[in-house]
Amino acid sequence: MQKQIFFCLFLLFSLSVCAQTEKPVADTKNTSPKVRDSTYNIGGYQFNPSKKTVSILQEFSKGKVGTSMGYFPDSSIKYDSTTLIVLGNEVLFKEYFPKEVDFASLHYIGESDYSQNLFSDKQFIYTYSPNFLKYQGTVKKLDVSDYTRINDYVYEDKSGELFFLNTTNGLKLSKIDASLKLDKHSLKHLQGQYFADKNGLYALGVRYFGHMYSKKFSQQPIDILVESANGRTIKPIIARNYIVYGNSVYAKNHSIEKLKLDVNKMIELKWGIQNIYFITDGTNLFENRHSSYREAEWNKENHYANDFFKSGVNLLKIFSPQIKFLQGKDKNTLYFSNVKGDKNQYTEKHGILIKTDQGYYFANMGRADTKPEKIANVVIYNQKTKQNEEFEDSEFLNIEERIFAYKGNVSFDNMPIKEINNAKNLQFFVGIGIKTNFVTSSDTLIAFGNFGGYQSEIIDGGQQVIFEKWIKTGVDVTKLKAVNKNLLVDEQNFYDCSNGSLQIIPFKKLGLPVKLLLPTEPIQYDF
Repeated sequence: MQKQIFFCLFLLFSLSVCAQTEKPVADTKNTSPKVRDSTYNIGGYQFNPSKKTVSILQEFSKGKVGTSMGYFPDSSIKYDSTTLIVLGNEVLFKEYFPKEVDFASLHYIGESDYSQNLFSDKQFIYTYSPNFLKYQGTVKKLDVSDYTRINDYVYEDKSGELFFLNTTNGLKLSKIDASLKLDKHSLKHLQGQYFADKNGLYALGVRYFGHMYSKKFSQQPIDILVESANGRTIKPIIARNYIVYGNSVYAKNHSIEKLKLDVNKMIELKWGIQNIYFITDGTNLFENRHSSYREAEWNKENHYANDFFKSGVNLLKIFSPQIKFLQGKDKNTLYFSNVKGDKNQYTEKHGILIKTDQGYYFANMGRADTKPEKIANVVIYNQKTKQNEEFEDSEFLNIEERIFAYKGNVSFDNMPIKEINNAKNLQFFVGIGIKTNFVTSSDTLIAFGNFGGYQSEIIDGGQQVIFEKWIKTGVDVTKLKAVNKNLLVDEQNFYDCSNGSLQIIPFKKLGLPVKLLLPTEPIQYDF
């Protein structure tokens, strides 16, 4: 077989390591056989249990081609006494925490405002900046030992008055207006300033008026009933950017804004690789460019097809703008980029494919007032039949800009992946608000994270991608939990895809205790 190997000239060349490597120990006398140490790479750290060292991935030079990276020992970590702590979506060590932390009661609370995270022990609540705890420590702490903790966000003083954890403009406990008559036993924090008990949805804290960075911006303290349950048993749905309470949709912001959306028709779409989303039900449209959904934030100069999404159209599906399409002389037909034939006969189309009850439309990337064009036929190549065919959207999964699955097979740069054939129920593994770089199929885990290059072979006259190092079988996916996009855990193992392959690393191989303190609320900043 003829082989072609493509390499990434950025991180992989500079590291030249896999998630699990073996390195010879120096033998100056050269009188004994070389001994090899196993190292394990997890979340930007390299573990060497034999030498009892932990190294951190850091920059060490910048050149014309790119930045060189390497692992450098962290002398502050004492391997024999440390604990590896998964806090929220980060991997940390005991030494990075304040000395007064009680690790027996340590637990993760969640996100605060303005990219501050919260953790707590039996006496204090701490704030810190994600990805910076090991460098700067905690930002602030609050002593709650004089209060009875109902839960991490609700407290009661000795007189029976209720307080909530207020993270706006600092860190403090704020008294709850007693006239609201909240049920402390069912009261819990949802997201941002939203709380709920068995009787309704509430906003506790601060209400904003106007854009935060405008001259008209103002704020005022507020404790209000946002919506009554009216005797109904309502289980709020907490999403990354919004809350669904019954048939109502509320934006995650301090304006306490109810979005005019039909909860049964709304569709949310991520806009490119940044954390920018829009949500629409075909009649109204909202965008979160400035951190939360607000109708005023939708900028017609930056987006397209606005009028279409506000026209009352009955939307069924909106496909990612990452997907590449082609179009030939027949303007009524749109092709996926894996279509077989002379590609010179087609032109690339950049935009989004929209499915409605009246068929497909395609909105070209461009002006905000772009009117989507009606598409009569959408065609895709079927790897199994080796024929172009009419597109069946229920069989399609967009994975990444260069990768999608169709009818159990996966295309990578329009080439089939050799090891994935007729896979059943391919779907993303989604954690608490985190759409990871992992896809599952039954007991198979497939990773699509941080691959800079790939290997391909000519098989049966066609080019196929070799992907075996990114696939693991026999995995109980029901026990997996997401730490971040490239790292999963279960009760005994790490599943890491950030270092050139998918590696399953048992905790016991590391030779140190592991403490899992994972999120219970959707994460906004899914690094």
